[in-house]
Amino acid sequence: MIDEPISEKPAFDVETIVKLLEGQIAQHYDAYRMLSRWPIVLREANPEDVAKALVRVLSHGQYVRREQRSIVTNITITCSGGDPVAIADAVAKTVTARCS
Repeated sequence: MIDEPISEKPAFDVETIVKLLEGQIAQHYDAYRMLSRWPIVLREANPEDVAKALVRVLSHGQYVRREQRSIVTNITITCSGGDPVAIADAVAKTVTARCS
């Protein structure tokens, strides 16, 4: 190990930066982790490699924004007696009024 030559390869080459970008876009890496990683990458990587990686990931339709997630609420009411349609209408009006 002592006699091994020092690698001329930069710590963060284009492929590594592309993997980091793609991982963050796909949400494999959380924001907290990446906030500590990106300053290191930007400090140690060749700026041209960073530019190439950004162009590669963000161009050519590879990056597609995810649709916004929405919350769906399902309500199940079981009742005996009474008018189920009237109960459903009352619940729908209440929910609509509160969500507006």
